Amino acid sequence: MSDQTESVFPLDLPSEGIFMWEQPGFPQTDYGVFQFRGPCDVAALQNAFTQAQKEKPTFHAYLTEKQSGLYHQKWWRVQPEPAPLELEDLRDMPEFPEDMEAWVHERMTPVVMRGQDLTRQYAVSFRLILLPRQTQLLVFMFNHVVTDGGGLYDFLRDTFRIYHRETKGRDPDWAGAPGIHAQSKNQKIEAISLFRFFLRAYRTNKDYPHGQASMPASIPEFDSGRRIIRHIITDVKEQSALRARAREAGGSLSDLFMAASKLAIQEFNDSRNASTEILTHGLAVNLRGRVPAAETRSMGNPMSGIVIPTSRSERRDPDSLLRLVAQRRKMMLAEGYDIAMSRLLQSISAHTRILPSRYRHPLMRKFLDWPISFFLTNLGVVWPRMENGRPTGETAITHVGDMELVDVHSSVGPTKNNGLAMILRTFMGKFYCVFVFGLNRINEKDGAIFSRLVMEKARAYL
Repeated sequence: MSDQTESVFPLDLPSEGIFMWEQPGFPQTDYGVFQFRGPCDVAALQNAFTQAQKEKPTFHAYLTEKQSGLYHQKWWRVQPEPAPLELEDLRDMPEFPEDMEAWVHERMTPVVMRGQDLTRQYAVSFRLILLPRQTQLLVFMFNHVVTDGGGLYDFLRDTFRIYHRETKGRDPDWAGAPGIHAQSKNQKIEAISLFRFFLRAYRTNKDYPHGQASMPASIPEFDSGRRIIRHIITDVKEQSALRARAREAGGSLSDLFMAASKLAIQEFNDSRNASTEILTHGLAVNLRGRVPAAETRSMGNPMSGIVIPTSRSERRDPDSLLRLVAQRRKMMLAEGYDIAMSRLLQSISAHTRILPSRYRHPLMRKFLDWPISFFLTNLGVVWPRMENGRPTGETAITHVGDMELVDVHSSVGPTKNNGLAMILRTFMGKFYCVFVFGLNRINEKDGAIFSRLVMEKARAYL
């Protein structure tokens, strides 16, 4: 990209919102670590990453501020060299890590705790860690300003396809697999008008005041940082039973785990004599497929939120709570609440661009820091195998070249307004429930207790 006009372009509105969301102590630096077993052609993998980035210019770009009249905007400045695949050779390490999850998180914590200076470094980085027993860890670190979970899996699928072709001489049969289950849907639902959205939001706020309840715990051990705990359900029959139970109530796994988490927070707080009146849960909605042209220039998909509050009386009966959550989510999706909220935030962001960044960011923070108790997102099946246009629940990418995919480890950064996030994901026949706790709100001991409590409440629905 030698042409100056082609090498500089503005940060899109969803990514700009994420950029403003980030602050000291809550860096939006996340990672996905993919564990492989088998022989690895390092040179071919390095070349695959280089080739794949040609379609993703923001993966090798820095941010710069550009002034046009009164407007101050953040712009991507594309760099000619792609982000390299760094190599870390630990094949001579004396002991193989038996608890890979803990080992990975310990190594990644110092990295994700550092805020990225996006004016001096790329928003993504890649690392290949070679371990004994023909084990490789492929690390994809990224700031959410440039991609999200769906974009991560899309990019890696394309990278793996290039590597597979170079090492096996042909494209794999999974070359066209969607990144995540949610992307295989093709809903196009128009949002309700902003006037109706504001009117209904006002009525909802009268019944459910936002920010009244949070997730209190004992005094945090640290002022910032995150703790990751994951629970894995390997029994396929139990996975099917949970999905069937959610469908029986007219909902999905997201609804079941949201209801379970509401019950868990209530019990957790009651055991500590902490007041819990309204539990406000944010549910992430991937708008790709719901809105035409939802793909953005920086690959950052618009992620909007549905807020589902409940009162103590509504949490007395777990079965009715599950139905309530499912019905309310469906109603809000059908009427486009998530799209309306996304448009509202983007409109505010667009119209305030006349202000310099130092004035705009504090103004937007009041919207971005709207407190909630819990944030849940369901990625569905990663690289789902499709039959007749529908996902089967199986993972399509199991082998890349001669390497076999074994496991995936990941982290998402909690924000100031949200001390707890949970990511649901199905991968290689396993159902992952990954809890990420902001240590400013919940310490490690309480996080472990609470995550087990959520799983108990979810299983109690069976």
